[in-house]
Order: sequence, then C-alpha cells, then structure tokens
Amino acid sequence: MTCTGHENPAFDDLFAVGSASGRVDLIRLEETRVTRSNVLSSGPVVTLPVHNSRSCNALASCNLDLNYLTVGLDKVRGDSTLIICDIQSATPSLSLSPSFILDEDAVSNTTPGRPQPRIARANVIGHRTDGRVLQQHAPTEIVSALAFLPQSTCLLLAGILAQ
Repeated sequence: MTCTGHENPAFDDLFAVGSASGRVDLIRLEETRVTRSNVLSSGPVVTLPVHNSRSCNALASCNLDLNYLTVGLDKVRGDSTLIICDIQSATPSLSLSPSFILDEDAVSNTTPGRPQPRIARANVIGHRTDGRVLQQHAPTEIVSALAFLPQSTCLLLAGILAQ
C-alpha cells in the first residue's frame, strides 16, 4: 500500500487504497459486521485497473461530488499519470446505500442531482480505457500530490515533478 484516500462523511467505512503496482482498490470495511474476535471484516472490493505497473503516489476525492476520484501515478513511457475517474458505476458492487449513489437518471424532480459543473469525459482516440476513466493527463510527469479545491467539482490541484 502506497497511499489511501476517499474521505466520505456519508459513508465512513469506504476508502481507496493505492498500491505499488498502480492498482487502486475501493474497499468497504463493513464496520457493522464484527467477527467473533471483535475485528472488523473486509467488505466488498472494486479494483480500478491500470495499463502498466507503476506506483500509485496520490489519491483524492471531491468533497462536493463523492463519485469523483483522482489517481496520481509514477511515470511510465506513453501512459498518463493523472487519471480522473467517476466511480459511480462501481457503487452497486460495493453495496452502498442509495443515499450515497448520486445518479441523475434516478433522481426525481424533488431531490437535487449531482453537483454542477460536471467533469466532461475526454475523447481518447485509439486508446482503450476503463469506462470509469473520465480524463487522463500528464503523460511525461510524476504526480506526487492531488487535492480538489474545497468548493469545486472540477478544479484540481496536482503536485507534478517533470523529469
């Protein structure tokens, strides 16, 4: 494990773990399920795949839209090191409560949808990506730190080391 993230006040047992291989796992501890020895059990896990193996250096989630998760990786030839994901499609696999899932198609007129503005999906021509990946940036840099601005859904600060 190289980093953890995904602060979620509505769901305090969900977090993201970045590994030295670049894989990011979304994990629920399921704190309501305690084993006989009073140890928390591990709940469902969803993995965000990576193209090439390299260290995951940073993770950040958006406080205004908890479906956005950004991943900062080490540099590998030809691969982006800053990846912005929308993990909304992973939430059913994690058995999350409906109050956490912010789906504009399932929202009635009386409840608000996802915060605006939304992060647009970039057109990546000739490059296969996971459907949860919205954008990829920084193909020649190392991303060491990430943070969304507190009152924004689409402004992201990134610590980048160019070599």
